[in-house]
Amino acid sequence: MSEHTIVPLASGSIALLPFRPSFHLPLRFTVNAKDPSHASESVPSPCRLHLDISLPDAVFYDRDELRDALPDFEWTLRPDVIDIERPVQPSAPLSNLHLAPTDRFFSRKPRDGEEFGERKVKIPIHARYLEPNAAGLDTIWLFSGVGSGQVKGGWVCGNSSIPFEAVNDLPIVPTMPIPLTLPTGKPSHQGWVDIGTTVSIWICFVWLAWKIWTTSTQVAKGGVKEKSL
Repeated sequence: MSEHTIVPLASGSIALLPFRPSFHLPLRFTVNAKDPSHASESVPSPCRLHLDISLPDAVFYDRDELRDALPDFEWTLRPDVIDIERPVQPSAPLSNLHLAPTDRFFSRKPRDGEEFGERKVKIPIHARYLEPNAAGLDTIWLFSGVGSGQVKGGWVCGNSSIPFEAVNDLPIVPTMPIPLTLPTGKPSHQGWVDIGTTVSIWICFVWLAWKIWTTSTQVAKGGVKEKSL
């Protein structure tokens, strides 16, 4: 593989914003968009920003939503298939989103709330179902240590031909831990959940049986009319 230089992100280059309790969460952060080769002759050009954000199993990326949310990025997601329906499994491996903005991302005009040389990014993530508890809420911490996810990033400089997927030696970006409060439901609600689930299943079954009966009746009537003609 061709040689390249990775320039670590300066302190404060990425600022993560807090969350609100919800199953549907935006991972929001601000990126310092200043190309280091423009500020120092010792840094070879061209440079391209790369980020790798890993998340614990309590939250996950949705591939379909990423396609809509990151039109100005090249990105890959690992693992390739993420089960979005199952409950949390603490021993499951981290999921990784590797992304790099295109020239279009930096060339666009600053939006509301963006300072000169800054760009805001919003990545949709979702929370899994956690074990119910008496409070109905549980807090996990992102980027607080082993198993809680981390942010890696840097400017890859001096080689414009390096494949996007070949960049895998990014340094860790120091990031303040972020508390993430998730709704869990309460054990006292479980009885009502079971009742509601059972009723919903029976309603669907009755509706489906009625639909089959009405459809077959109409088909039978149509056959009788054809014979009479």
